[in-house]
Amino acid sequence: MTINIFKTANLDEKASVAVIASKDSVFDVSFLTVQEYNYVKQCIEKGENYIVINQYHRLVSIAIIDPKKSESILLEDARKAGYKL
Repeated sequence: MTINIFKTANLDEKASVAVIASKDSVFDVSFLTVQEYNYVKQCIEKGENYIVINQYHRLVSIAIIDPKKSESILLEDARKAGYKL
């Protein structure tokens, strides 16, 4: 299995998705069902920072980071979140 990491505006229906975002971020959630989106919102409200959704044909992993930190710490938190995903 080969892992390719890239930033994209278009999502392949079979490729797994990793999202690193702040709690207040607005991002395209068209790859989630209504139930999955509601689940993500509930997890974020509970303070969970790592959310994984198994869509059977792919995994959707979401990491939430704190945007209120300095830019250098924010970038480091994003790097660490990407590593955990």
